[in-house]
Amino acid sequence: SRKFMGGLPRWEYILHLFVNGFHFASIAVFLTLKLNLTASGISIVPNFYPFENFKIFQFTVTNLLPGAILIAIIHVVVSVPKSALVWNNMRAKIICC
Repeated sequence: SRKFMGGLPRWEYILHLFVNGFHFASIAVFLTLKLNLTASGISIVPNFYPFENFKIFQFTVTNLLPGAILIAIIHVVVSVPKSALVWNNMRAKIICC
């Protein structure tokens, strides 16, 4: 990736590490709230309303969702060769770390 730059910069690796960590942590929280473990097996909880932590979950989701949508759009845009060239030209102007 980014062969012309010598690979990904260190800060971008760190950013991906944190984003992936938060992503999988949010999935783990979702599964923890959505799955009900019983002696007879695993069942899926139809809604979150019986949980006391629903407000915390709702707050977390509403704060994670806009960033996730933005990152998804950037990944789709960068996958198109012409827009990837524009992105890489803008990216080359950033001097960090």
